[in-house]
Amino acid sequence: MDQGVSAAGLPDAVDGGQHRRRAPIVTGQRVGLIALLVAVAVATVAVPPLITPSGDKPAAAPPVPFSQPPSPSSPSKTPPSPSPAPRKALAACAPVAEGSSVEVTARPSCVVYGPAVGNGWRATGDGLKVIPGEFLPGRKERGLRVERTRPALDSTAMALVAATPVGLRSGDTLKLRVWGGREFGTVLRVGVTPGSGTVKLTAPAERWTSYSIKLADLTSRDRLSRIDLVVAADEVPNVTNFFLDDITLR
Repeated sequence: MDQGVSAAGLPDAVDGGQHRRRAPIVTGQRVGLIALLVAVAVATVAVPPLITPSGDKPAAAPPVPFSQPPSPSSPSKTPPSPSPAPRKALAACAPVAEGSSVEVTARPSCVVYGPAVGNGWRATGDGLKVIPGEFLPGRKERGLRVERTRPALDSTAMALVAATPVGLRSGDTLKLRVWGGREFGTVLRVGVTPGSGTVKLTAPAERWTSYSIKLADLTSRDRLSRIDLVVAADEVPNVTNFFLDDITLR
């Protein structure tokens, strides 16, 4: 009885059998190579090349959104020094009411003396005695008596001082009357503070002489704080006393 023989049991010594065993191996290698080539092709299409071949221009960069460039800052400048504030003009002297009434204000009166020291003023002397309301010799008139107390001095002075500075305007004047001393009369040098000049008054003896002085000749300022009167004893040394009256500004 014949026994059947399976192909699995055939010996591998036959050459045809060996060829048949290598065939599946070669076929598997081909399939793997094909799969690798497909994968490389897919990667080449999907991903742009990272290295640009020599001689080719690189791809343009994506546009950047436009933004306004910052304006150049102006160079720092030293701020100008503030100009000095203009000086406030002072009020002029306070007028005196008509009649016997006197207007009392915080400002000195325009009447410096007459018949008494005016509101906001005071009289001082250096080497002189100043006495308001004294009778003139042999007369019933009164005035501001000025008496020399130090005859040895070549010059002696008095001042009429304002409580607060008095504002001046163009054309303002200082008016006064002087009763000259006995026999020789009186010589006075008149100025103001602050001031830039003086004027000389020569008053004849034993009589009233009226004077009007432009304040522009005494000061270039727009204010004054006092009126100065110097007895020029170097010119008239024998003066002992004299009188002043009706001293006003304007």
